Amino acid sequence: MKKTYLLFLTVFLLGCNSNSEEKIKARENVNRMMKAVSGYNSNHIEMKAVELEINSTLPEDIDNYITLNKVVYHENDDKFVFHYTVKEFLKNNVSEEEQNASIQNFKSNHLDVAKNIPNKASFVKGRITFEYIYKNELDSTLFSYEIKPEDYIE
Repeated sequence: MKKTYLLFLTVFLLGCNSNSEEKIKARENVNRMMKAVSGYNSNHIEMKAVELEINSTLPEDIDNYITLNKVVYHENDDKFVFHYTVKEFLKNNVSEEEQNASIQNFKSNHLDVAKNIPNKASFVKGRITFEYIYKNELDSTLFSYEIKPEDYIE
């Protein structure tokens, strides 16, 4: 992916510039970018691409009460964080036991998703952790949990 991007960028920059001074500047820019990217973990680049792809479809209503607002990839922690808003949570006189059962149901569903991610190899290779944060409409955290690699790698 990194090599394809750099090759495309090189061809684009060199092909678009007609005079030699612009070509020299373009080559310098490509060399600078290659140095910047060369030490970069290719899995991080791929995960950032996944983040951008997911976020391009958000916000998304999961149901009448839950909206997925954004996904953030934290490369230092190898973690995807999913940010949800829950409308009218705890307003329906739901017992604490029922709330905990709902949270466990969410976690179980997310674990099933993590175990069945298409092209899971990149997530396994990067030992990616998934964190899910649910907030109310006032941006106060209601609950959160993580799914670690050892939970979904079989």
